[in-house]
Amino acid sequence: MNTLLVDGAKYHLWTPEKEEEFHPMIKEHSKEIFGENSIYLPIEEFLISPAGRGVMPDGFAIVFSQRPEMYIVEVELSSHDLDKHIIEQINRFVRAIKNPENSKKIADDIEDKIRSNPMDEAFVKQQIGNKEIYKFLSDLVSQPPKIVIIIENKDDKLIEACENLKVSPIIREFKTYVREGAPTVHAHLFEPIYPSSLPSKIAIEKPLTEVGRTMPLIGEVKAGDSLEIALRVPSEKKFAYFHIDKENRRFFPGYKKDFALETDIGDIKTRVTSAHAGAQVGDPDAGVIVQGNLKQWYGKHQEANIGTKVRFDCIDPYKRYKLSIV
Repeated sequence: MNTLLVDGAKYHLWTPEKEEEFHPMIKEHSKEIFGENSIYLPIEEFLISPAGRGVMPDGFAIVFSQRPEMYIVEVELSSHDLDKHIIEQINRFVRAIKNPENSKKIADDIEDKIRSNPMDEAFVKQQIGNKEIYKFLSDLVSQPPKIVIIIENKDDKLIEACENLKVSPIIREFKTYVREGAPTVHAHLFEPIYPSSLPSKIAIEKPLTEVGRTMPLIGEVKAGDSLEIALRVPSEKKFAYFHIDKENRRFFPGYKKDFALETDIGDIKTRVTSAHAGAQVGDPDAGVIVQGNLKQWYGKHQEANIGTKVRFDCIDPYKRYKLSIV
């Protein structure tokens, strides 16, 4: 069993048995994989190849670099049959994307998903400026396809097989380690598509908006301020955590700094975790989830599912907050 040692704590390699366990992790860490200037959108729309065969990608990632790029994302497990599943799936993507009808389907579906989430819509508009969203997407979809395979174990057979495809995919290995004695604490090992230092068009020094209100910067959070977020993926409930967007990160204390949550089951001591390698304790921007001692709270609130909104009220800045369901 592979073991990762982090600050004296042992993490053991964990292999997902089903893709359904793997997908939420990729979505959660999409900005670490594709860069801060990206958006990841799971897609349910079937693509139909000219031969009439259907294929469903796991998602699309849009990277807002100087020359924006879109990636078809396939999340895979190495336990799947290499030729009958993985390679055939990629070949279908390539054939399907050549179908002119698919360009409109893709652009329509992506636009619908972006507009269905006010934060995603605002993010995209900030990135593309005065351009119309649908026109931007249509131009992007018309470009030659780029395909990314994200897999938990990359081997030589997969690399060799993909070299013979007409469109060579980018392959990224994404390994997950579970902390010994704390199975809800994870560490991930992967190589990003884009480095996190990719220049951003959004100035993080400026206050951004979450649920209709402007959030203060670090040092400006005061008693009475509040933040509402919605649960996004099943893994939040399964592993007892809350995902925090980068623009709202500074509402909470620095990385791995304990703070108290007042709840209807009593006080909970928790912290912001899950940061990039080398993050320093106390870093106000490091970490993307609030996790620790939340399992019992989720156990009581079985009604908390995808779409459920929770609210954090600041009582004592960076020390004490109140947690409630909206």
